[in-house]
Amino acid sequence: MRTSVRTGVALSVSGLAVSGFALLGGPAEASAARTATASAATTTAAAGATEAGRICRYKVRGRHGARVYRWPGGRVVGHLHRGKVVYARCHGSHGWNQLFGKVRHRLRYKFVHQSRLVRF
Repeated sequence: MRTSVRTGVALSVSGLAVSGFALLGGPAEASAARTATASAATTTAAAGATEAGRICRYKVRGRHGARVYRWPGGRVVGHLHRGKVVYARCHGSHGWNQLFGKVRHRLRYKFVHQSRLVRF
């Protein structure tokens, strides 16, 4: 899972917008729309590859799992069990990764220390 969620959403939205315009126009507009979609997809994919906010899949390690904090070094709001697979930012800030997926709703967008996660 090397592509970010944002990249996928951007591609699908741009594809829908361009295909809708292609349906309204004639054959010349349809071929121009396909070319525009291809170039937009390439540009978006290249931007997503260099973006620091990519989402990666992690596995919780540590003998007793990991604590989840409201903000880095702040109040503890939850716990993740050892072996749980979660989605978080690839490049955390100062050793803290922000959770994004495969966690309970109340733990989403909270922080886990990077030492408790391993890329999966």
